[in-house]
Amino acid sequence: MKVGVPKEIAEDETRVGLVPETVGKLVKDGFEVLVETGAGRNYNIDENYEEAGAKIASDAGEVYGEADLIVKVAKPTEDEIGQMHEGQVLVCFLNGPIFPETVEALANAEVTVFSNEMVPRTSVAQAMDALSSMGSLAGYKCALIGADTLGKYVPMLTTAAGTTKAANVLVFGIAVAGLQAISIMHQLGANVSAYDIRPETKEQAESLGATFIDSEDEQEDEQEEEDEFEEYEPGGFSKLMASLGFYSFAEPSRDEYIVEGEEEEEEDSEEEEEEDEGWSNEKLEEDQKLIRERIQEMDIVITTALVPGAEAPKLAVSAQRVPMTGMPQLVAAFNGVGGGCIALVALSEFYQGRAETWVAALTGLLTVIIGSISFSGSIIAFCKLQEIAFSGSVVFPLQQVVNALIVLGIILLSANVFVDGAIAEAVGVPFLSPIISLYILLAASLLLGVLFVIPIGGADMPIVISLLNAFTGLAAALSGFVLENYALLIGGTIVGASGTILTRQMSGALGRPLSKIIFAGIAAAGGGDDEDDEEREVNDVSAEEAGSYLANEAEKVVFVPGYGLAVAQAQSAMYDLMQTLESQGKEVLFGIHPVAGRMPGHMNVLLTEAGVPYEKLYDLEDINPEFEETDAVIIVGANDVVNPAAKDEEKDSPISGMPILEVENAERIIFVKRSLSPGFAGVDNPLFYDQDKTMMYFTDAKQGLEDISEAVKNA
Repeated sequence: MKVGVPKEIAEDETRVGLVPETVGKLVKDGFEVLVETGAGRNYNIDENYEEAGAKIASDAGEVYGEADLIVKVAKPTEDEIGQMHEGQVLVCFLNGPIFPETVEALANAEVTVFSNEMVPRTSVAQAMDALSSMGSLAGYKCALIGADTLGKYVPMLTTAAGTTKAANVLVFGIAVAGLQAISIMHQLGANVSAYDIRPETKEQAESLGATFIDSEDEQEDEQEEEDEFEEYEPGGFSKLMASLGFYSFAEPSRDEYIVEGEEEEEEDSEEEEEEDEGWSNEKLEEDQKLIRERIQEMDIVITTALVPGAEAPKLAVSAQRVPMTGMPQLVAAFNGVGGGCIALVALSEFYQGRAETWVAALTGLLTVIIGSISFSGSIIAFCKLQEIAFSGSVVFPLQQVVNALIVLGIILLSANVFVDGAIAEAVGVPFLSPIISLYILLAASLLLGVLFVIPIGGADMPIVISLLNAFTGLAAALSGFVLENYALLIGGTIVGASGTILTRQMSGALGRPLSKIIFAGIAAAGGGDDEDDEEREVNDVSAEEAGSYLANEAEKVVFVPGYGLAVAQAQSAMYDLMQTLESQGKEVLFGIHPVAGRMPGHMNVLLTEAGVPYEKLYDLEDINPEFEETDAVIIVGANDVVNPAAKDEEKDSPISGMPILEVENAERIIFVKRSLSPGFAGVDNPLFYDQDKTMMYFTDAKQGLEDISEAVKNA
């Protein structure tokens, strides 16, 4: 028999079907082994295959054409199946329940398949148990990925800025992968909690330093006897994960796991089923309540309850934490829901005839109008910031005229409702009753909210969200008159006032008059020099060149972080570069713009969490005088807040008049960014093209800072 080992072509698949040691054993037993060239490329073991006695094939076609048995890791692609022949045997991880189309294609090609994940995990088949080894590696990798992605320290550390708390980690599923994840996270210094539907796993979790979550700390009586199937029976884990907000796809039936020759156990009696179901439901409900409380405190959640033949459980959106970069979108979404709710409450009061006094009628109408504008405007703001739709500035001819006509219509409809339909009767449209007018008023207000927000450029969206938040507060206060509710009146007034104050402060920090933001409809695209700038050359440097300048010529360095730094989670890399520079005797400061990172205080929080001493964080007014004595400014993920175009009085752009960090006064400027694309406002930065002063290092923010840090050490 001839055994074939093709090269794995699946994306990110670095494993190989057979290693040289196994090939040697097969050759010794009389098998002929054919290995495609490059099959062991990831481990530099191609030459070892020949030494083990394998024949090297020039391409996959030769392997599939000659071999009787194909051994690979990932499921075959459509092209690979096309190269197989009738009677051929395939051994791989097929995951048939998830990929039925692959199973059907192999059946049509009359290929016999042994799916590795379906091998019973028994002592007899231990040598074939690839799932355990892969599970152990997966748990290890999950822990490392979680720690790297978190963006803050996993252990408790004491820094110059204070002591950081250890990260809280929750591991679902205490099997091979879960135990490995618990072990690694505990070694990294995290506070680890663990949960499994099987109470007997508590001792295993605690032995590795985890806290086992148990709603009542009571253990269920173990079953008298478990068959081997129950070790990987999909009902328990899947039922638990679904109830906690996790979901899994294409769960195979029990029949698909029964080994040939194994007899099915008799079904439980109805009494036993009810007893077991009663325990399960009661226990799950108690555990769910506790876990839903604990999960909000977690920094990392790792799920390892994988069912063979099904996709791994995935955490539902409702349990996810929103990153700091997504806070404006979150505020917009919540604010919009509040505005819409208040508008519908007022509409309900009109429909039920409760707006009897002129005060209730007037405030009710204003609540419907303002709440609807806040709802639709907030949804558009969310879509803009999330880059789902309406990116940049969306304008059309006579847009302000259309808005004015809608406002006029809203006023007329409101007056008709207020006078109980008298205006409609006077002009000969009696069908326009007060309630019909109210429905049209609601629709017109929703449309006005959309048209109000779509022309506003991206740079002004945080200000608009704050303004819409003030609108919702005002609508809530007005609804207090309608419902005669003092709590709504007081609470809404506070929200409206605070939102208005924040809006004024943010617009002032940007140097953008509120009237200009609302009515000008400034586009997110920049000025008219963009086409010329595209052809201009820049001083493109490497990490070594930037590191050499910082190490040998710079004594005072200022970091300017922006939104791109937050997106790339590069604050820890910036902190490491700061330490590297300071270890060489450099003075390092940080310049923080009021709206760096989209929200006030965003950068301060990120950098302080990373360990940067707070006294190194300078506000705009304090850092600008320092630039004249600065040897190098390192700008990461920021553009608009350092763009000199904001001070150009001859050009009207989205950032005109905005106070900026005057980095152009420094001796040298180093930009770390992916490309020459403009910032959030869409305005090109002339500093990019100053080849005498500016160094452009094009790369990812995190990787770029790490590369420069290494270059400084080696300079």
